[in-house]
Amino acid sequence: MSLNLFAQVEAVTIPDEAERNYSRTFHNYDDTQQKTELIEQRWLDSGAWGNHRRKQYRYEDDGRTVVTLIQFWQNGRWNNATREVATYNADNDRTSRTREQWDGDGEWTPEQRDIYTYENTNQMSEWRSQLRTEAGNWFYTWRFTYSYTDDDLISGIMYEEWRQNSWQPVRQTTDSYNENNQRTERIIYESHRGRRTPEKAYVFEYDDESGLMIRQLTRRWDGNDWRNYEDELYDYDEESRLIQTEYRTFEENDTGRVVAREVYNYGDEEESKTERIREERSPDGSMEEVWRYVYIYDYRGYKTVKSFYVFQEDGWIEQNRTTFTYDIYGNCTSSVTQK
Repeated sequence: MSLNLFAQVEAVTIPDEAERNYSRTFHNYDDTQQKTELIEQRWLDSGAWGNHRRKQYRYEDDGRTVVTLIQFWQNGRWNNATREVATYNADNDRTSRTREQWDGDGEWTPEQRDIYTYENTNQMSEWRSQLRTEAGNWFYTWRFTYSYTDDDLISGIMYEEWRQNSWQPVRQTTDSYNENNQRTERIIYESHRGRRTPEKAYVFEYDDESGLMIRQLTRRWDGNDWRNYEDELYDYDEESRLIQTEYRTFEENDTGRVVAREVYNYGDEEESKTERIREERSPDGSMEEVWRYVYIYDYRGYKTVKSFYVFQEDGWIEQNRTTFTYDIYGNCTSSVTQK
């Protein structure tokens, strides 16, 4: 069947419903609206839904410990696969996360562990990762360290790896902000044999009146100077909604060339729909529609349908669609994906 969603787009083709089922999930919550279980099912060749994977969440110590159990359906029963144990402090900052593997003989074996350190509430200063040897010893693998501005904005991130019994710098980012605390620049550095060299930079521009971001310019370091590499330009409507993103690349002469464009269409109060259309430059230089997403929302503003289409000779062909349901609290209770 065909479905006209917006007047300016062509009709779409939707495959036969009987052959579209792919996966579905169910979400369960406790009385405090904390998620307790997620069950994923797949559509079987026999024409019925079958269990595939399950996540169960258990909250301990007044919520300061969260245990996430992952199981897979095999031989008519749920079988343990992995378990993640996360701990939190009194400020609800996560302080550790340990990933464990089920050995099949009734024991959980720790494999990987992350440790988080904070200087102030919700302001992480360090994130370390460890692996565990077969002998049961933990050793460091990598870490992130964070620095902040006086306004508690991230000003730098250092990524290091543990080599030869010491931390060796690998990558670093530095951020700059304007007087409105909007990020204006991010520079990424690479470190090799103790020498730090710039690799990539992002430059952000904002509209003086609305404060909305209107440009993101990507630049690369050529060994002597910064060269423009990619550009993204953003345009908005009177309601400050994004209506177009234009993507450009730069040639050797530094002249930007439009290579793609994404256009957003919004429905009115009676049509709670959003459409995102992707256009790309073809070999002959013209812009051609390639794919699009269509989102449908209920009266509460919750997304109920997400559809993905590709443009072919016969017009728009729907590739997959996911529908969502919610409870009275706004929790997603189920989703079904069809292809």
